[in-house]
Amino acid sequence: NKPAFVTAEVTYDVGGCRDYRLRKEWEDFREHDVLFLLTVRAKYKMGENPPHTQAKSKEDYCLEYIRGCEVVGYLGEDNQVWNRNDRKHPGLPRGDKRTLRVLLDPAQYKLDVEAKQSGAIDTSVYNTFNIIMKRKAQENNFKAILECIRDLMNTDIVVPSWLHDVLLGYGDPHASFYTQINPIATVDFNDTFVDEEHLKASFPGKDVTVKPNAKGSKVPPFRVTFPKEGEDGPLVAEAYLQPEAGPYPEDKPKMNSVKFTPVQIGAILAGVNEGLTQVVGPPGTGKTDTAVMIVSNIYQNFPGQRVLLVTHSNQALNDIFEKIARLDIHERHLLRLGHDAEKLETEEDFSKWGRVQYMLQKRLDLLEEVGRLARSLGVVADVDYS
Repeated sequence: NKPAFVTAEVTYDVGGCRDYRLRKEWEDFREHDVLFLLTVRAKYKMGENPPHTQAKSKEDYCLEYIRGCEVVGYLGEDNQVWNRNDRKHPGLPRGDKRTLRVLLDPAQYKLDVEAKQSGAIDTSVYNTFNIIMKRKAQENNFKAILECIRDLMNTDIVVPSWLHDVLLGYGDPHASFYTQINPIATVDFNDTFVDEEHLKASFPGKDVTVKPNAKGSKVPPFRVTFPKEGEDGPLVAEAYLQPEAGPYPEDKPKMNSVKFTPVQIGAILAGVNEGLTQVVGPPGTGKTDTAVMIVSNIYQNFPGQRVLLVTHSNQALNDIFEKIARLDIHERHLLRLGHDAEKLETEEDFSKWGRVQYMLQKRLDLLEEVGRLARSLGVVADVDYS
């Protein structure tokens, strides 16, 4: 019986903040930040003190109402939504007046409306707020943590069955390896192998039979069919032709140029299959390149699945992202979360804001191509207007 969501706008003025650091704190809001709206009304005259009790109540502090809210938007004095990641409009909003677009608690809002209708309170609670309170960022994550715990508790399947016991620490780690679950018989390695020689060298001690593609060439990409468990047969690799991506030079797919070792190929094969794969090695042994190729193969073989990459540092994440961007993964499917996204050594912006701008610009580019095609065919109608 409560509303699905309740939005509100909170307006305040930063003109009185003479301290630059203090003003910056009240202009540095992020989406999903939690704030508190307070109503404070004086109940004692100047010089009077509230009753001295061991546990003071909110009435002793003249605090009448307190409500929580979550920031979803930040507007300047010109009523324009401001975004810190907008590279076309850098800097702070204009003027001193600021407006926060927030989400209120629907359940509490319903109770407040009912109290107003029943006459329990004289006026609407949401017209009386006169103080905004914010907490430090490192202490202001309680709502997100509680929501995460709630969602996990309400989820039927949290982890796969083959990982459940190992994650709890009492299972056999080998039982979660892909060979013990359900290995894929034919694996499409795409551009993992740079040539036929690399393909055969990646499976030492194995008999590898390579079939040519429709044009009679034995060049990547390759599909490899493995013998069944317990059978000692040859590996059959089949070269195939990729669908034509388009007539333009920029449509040519990007190809891998790293010549992986047999151990790395084994890690890539395990990563593509269902199961737990752990790759360990000292610095400089190609762990990042191996992880990137696993991501690329999952992307190509299972286009309906999503891949989540978690790293120990922003620098490691940027390194992986820069290498992923060099492979045949469409950039519309890439999103980089966290800090230091602007330090990526790429021309594209992979942040949430950058992905939105990319799609808008892609629309304009496609309309321009439509217009150019229409002009080349002598079409007079305005076919590229939308």
